[in-house]
Amino acid sequence: MRSYVTTSWDDGGEFDLRLADRLRKHGVSGTFYWTVDSERFVMPSHETAEEILAFGMEIGSHTMTHPDVTAIEPDILRWELEESKTRLEAFTGREVSSFCYPFGYFDDRSAAAVAAAGYRLARTAMGFRNDVGPDPFKMPVTIHMYQHGRRVHLTHALKERNTVGLGRWLTAYKAGADLVALTQAALDEMETKGGVLHLWGHSWELEEFGLWGALDDVLDVIAERPNLTHLTNGELSSSIAAG
Repeated sequence: MRSYVTTSWDDGGEFDLRLADRLRKHGVSGTFYWTVDSERFVMPSHETAEEILAFGMEIGSHTMTHPDVTAIEPDILRWELEESKTRLEAFTGREVSSFCYPFGYFDDRSAAAVAAAGYRLARTAMGFRNDVGPDPFKMPVTIHMYQHGRRVHLTHALKERNTVGLGRWLTAYKAGADLVALTQAALDEMETKGGVLHLWGHSWELEEFGLWGALDDVLDVIAERPNLTHLTNGELSSSIAAG
């Protein structure tokens, strides 16, 4: 079986270019999910978008204003999805086929709306998974690039009804919290079984909490492993769908 590595980064902001350059230097691909019209998460400049895309990265949508998509009216939800896609495509000159749910909140209604808006995948925050899931509009992740405690991991898994991820965290990951150890455990498992390592986070979080060094440590571990296929979220979804 093949082993894939993908990364994704939510919200957008002034540190995205620094992050994209770091990924590129380690040979890692990434999808950057941008909020188009948010005062808190200001979309990077056109020049920054061009540089990030030139690195081989992908830009996806994170809505217009970063709402909880499970709690807004259908017409507003449709506007958040369709307008952000249209605006980002005009801004980047590229098709925008990947979407990420703000706060990681989603339900069947919002997933159906994402599909109807013309996207081909939607990424969640359901962690400790080593697959893309059976539904392209509920794509799980593996490791959040942030040092959570064990109680947080447990609470998130239960809240999201992520029994698959919870089971893997308790067994394959030995209920761990250290980011490098989690990455090594995921890669060790992939050597015999194949699968996906999906690292995700926020560039503003790396800056605010001084996690750039920790990111380098994780990327170094990934770079040391042979036979990994590095893809953006969109490339990964298309590759697996094509068989």
